[in-house]
Amino acid sequence: MRTLIAVVVAEIAIWVCRVSLVVSDDIGVVAERLALRQEYETFSILCDDTPVSGRSLYKLTLRRCIDYPPLSVAPEAMGLAERTPLFCQAFPRECTETFQEGHRRAFEFFGGVPKRISYDNSRIAVSKVIQKRGGVFTAEFLRLVSHYLYEYHFCLVRRPNEKGHTENLVGYSRRNFMVPVPAFDDFEVFNGQLAESCREDLNRRLRGKESTKAELLEEERQAMLPLPSRPFEARRVEPCQANSLSLVRFDRNDYSVPTPYAHHAVLAIGGIENVRFVVQDRVVAEHPRDWDKENVHYTTNTKDR
Repeated sequence: MRTLIAVVVAEIAIWVCRVSLVVSDDIGVVAERLALRQEYETFSILCDDTPVSGRSLYKLTLRRCIDYPPLSVAPEAMGLAERTPLFCQAFPRECTETFQEGHRRAFEFFGGVPKRISYDNSRIAVSKVIQKRGGVFTAEFLRLVSHYLYEYHFCLVRRPNEKGHTENLVGYSRRNFMVPVPAFDDFEVFNGQLAESCREDLNRRLRGKESTKAELLEEERQAMLPLPSRPFEARRVEPCQANSLSLVRFDRNDYSVPTPYAHHAVLAIGGIENVRFVVQDRVVAEHPRDWDKENVHYTTNTKDR
């Protein structure tokens, strides 16, 4: 069993997306970055809310050492503004495909698409910041927006006042869903547990509200955009080159393709669970996605279609 947080020796990225259903609402996204280092027999977690300003610093020390391989985790939480129905999932790393998959799962959980989402200036969405707000957007972010047709708003750099109460969502999900420190072997099993915790949380009544969060969410759905009939595919596409050993380098790992495609240009399509390799219009190989690094994967599951 791998213990979440306690065994992490790499960077953890937590980002929370506050969702606005009305264009005039001013809700934002805050990103917390946690750096974890080992000091003797102590794991120290330093939580610094960069790239957002404020520089709030927290420290959590777990006094135990566990001899497990390095593990990087990117929990993602998304909540609706004000009434805060919350959805939380964990991914091996924060990247384009996990960013997209988090949106897809959250929209399906809420049963609709918010009319507007406010973001921090993450490099996953913004390739170049212009005048401290948004700027040049990445192709994969625009593909996500074009599929769900919601409006987007980017907060000013280092303006925490634009982020609303997003920090509360991070803290609530951490205290209620990840205490005690969860241990799991499979991300999808853990994500199923997180989704179930989020569903149970819908039965809670907020202070000052007579209705449960589930009843409030039903009201919010009336203002949401409908889910598209065609599901969204969370993936990253990269042009690659097969070497003399018929290996293709993708996301710090090597994957095999059939030997006739050695030295050929290959298109890698990386999803959450698998990686496909395409030559011209044919999928020539498919591998389970490896979220570690510097591994080599050979397989007999080759295709030519």
